[in-house]
Amino acid sequence: MTTTTETRVRYGAGVAQSHLPAASTVYTDPTKYDLSNTQYGALYFIRLVALHVGEAVLLLDPAGRSIVPTIDDVIAALPADCRDVHAEGLRDAHDWVLTLPSA
Repeated sequence: MTTTTETRVRYGAGVAQSHLPAASTVYTDPTKYDLSNTQYGALYFIRLVALHVGEAVLLLDPAGRSIVPTIDDVIAALPADCRDVHAEGLRDAHDWVLTLPSA
């Protein structure tokens, strides 16, 4: 079982990798990779989509309980002031997803 800190670190790393395109200065630098902004945008978009598809696969078909946090772990990782507000809705959405037919 992962700790709350480990869960937060994993989520933080995912957000940083998908939503902070700081590498654009390296990839668009003429002395390095020399990609145009459009080329870098396409590369960034592909990485973003791949990351989110990977997350969806893990949530819908987890390889092991130690990899994907339980719904209670996700709720516990929320800020304290919104746990009670969102817990029931998240549990309902999670239950609904689990009832969907598999491919």
